[in-house]
Amino acid sequence: MKVIKCRNCDFCKLIYRKWNYHYYRTDLRYCVFRDEFTQLENSCTSGCPKKRVYDLSASRFDSAENDVALLLEYLKDD
Repeated sequence: MKVIKCRNCDFCKLIYRKWNYHYYRTDLRYCVFRDEFTQLENSCTSGCPKKRVYDLSASRFDSAENDVALLLEYLKDD
């Protein structure tokens, strides 16, 4: 069986805490599969690796080109 660390597991979610007006990330994670808190270096055999999703659509590149053109226009005025 393949052992996956909580750091690379898709079931483990980050936990943020609030202090005054700021939020900060803790080392504590929450495992949705096992329904319990875990540490970053814990491991189990029931985890699944994180999936990377990339948006390479034409509309995203068009909006990026428009944003760059707008920035060039603003910088040209200075």
